[in-house]
Amino acid sequence: MRLNEKIKTVPESGITVKSRVAEYTREHPAATLIRLDQSLMNMPLPQIVLDGMMRAVEETGSPFGVKLSGPWSGYDSLKGAISDHYSRIGADVREGEIFVTTGLESSHSALSNLFSAENSVLLPDPCERRLLELQQLKGRSVGFLRGTPENGFVPLPDGTGADLIYLASPDPVTGAVLSEETLKEWVKLALETDAVILYDASLSEYIDEGSAPRSIYAIPGAKNCAMELFSFEKGYGVRELKIGYVVIPSTLTRCETRIRDLFAARQPATATPPSFVMQTAAELLFSPEARESTAKLIYRIKKVARILSDGLTRAGIPHVGGESSPFLWAQCPRGMSGWQCFDQLLSEAGLVVTPGSLFGYGGERFIRLTAFGLPEEAEIAAQRLVSLYAEAPKEPLAPPAADVAARLLKDI
Repeated sequence: MRLNEKIKTVPESGITVKSRVAEYTREHPAATLIRLDQSLMNMPLPQIVLDGMMRAVEETGSPFGVKLSGPWSGYDSLKGAISDHYSRIGADVREGEIFVTTGLESSHSALSNLFSAENSVLLPDPCERRLLELQQLKGRSVGFLRGTPENGFVPLPDGTGADLIYLASPDPVTGAVLSEETLKEWVKLALETDAVILYDASLSEYIDEGSAPRSIYAIPGAKNCAMELFSFEKGYGVRELKIGYVVIPSTLTRCETRIRDLFAARQPATATPPSFVMQTAAELLFSPEARESTAKLIYRIKKVARILSDGLTRAGIPHVGGESSPFLWAQCPRGMSGWQCFDQLLSEAGLVVTPGSLFGYGGERFIRLTAFGLPEEAEIAAQRLVSLYAEAPKEPLAPPAADVAARLLKDI
């Protein structure tokens, strides 16, 4: 027997935000902290979704249990709702191109398994840790799409080629949004180099209508080079909504093989579809009543982001994001590292943020703030930022020093 030696290349988690906060609260039990580090909030489900889930539970209790085992690719009614959603945002996606999964992580893993370990990969930097770990486990060669202050943390094609290109809009780390022009450049590159784009559109509901594409399929030619992923948990902020989907266009072909057919041949033997109750909830989230309810919640989150952005501005801290996403990406003041800034904000302001180094080399001297709290808390957090840093020297956004490259995805 032999183990997967690639697991040894994945760095172990060292000091984490969770452990650091736990240590602080043990030492300061009376402290009241404002959490600006949450990657998700537990948004309430609209009442129409809750009612539908209850009916679905009752239906699964029928004498024959007819709903306990559904189609492996998802129920037609859910796929029809997803297809209608794409029509509303100006993209053509057919039901036969949609595959329902148990979430973003399982989608990424299943799609990655379709491609050889010899394929090269381009990842955003900074990026979510699990994307890099997935490639390390496969033993793939990884290059990085550097998000820098100069490009507004929007990675652009720079001539670097790869077989698999990972993109997201809005970005789940920096909050940056890919414009129509930027997406056209990436689609053009993929078509010219025979690459495949894996595009995460989970946060697309945060994009204001008309300001940027909500799907890569709004770009001509994208259905010949891109797969799109969506997570209901991430997109709608419901932690227990473990369901997502992937779109694999019928026109996406590599090595004389339709990728959709390859996925359809593999997936039934390796994955279990979400339950009927979970798929019912997902379908109802596309209803007009639920869309109105979630739009109000997203508006509130973006309001919190604006409050935090204003606080960062008044504190003299350069930052991006927050306009069309729940995330803000800010430069650490006074030349601090991410963990140094984390410690100071925790001990002197009672604020919990995420050190940018947890997202890779490109995040070394940055912090991420999230807007999933209450507006009243955001006002307090903004004032604390101003009180702590308003007199700090005003520094322009600058990329981190090269001497920290070896710390890729390791805590300081």
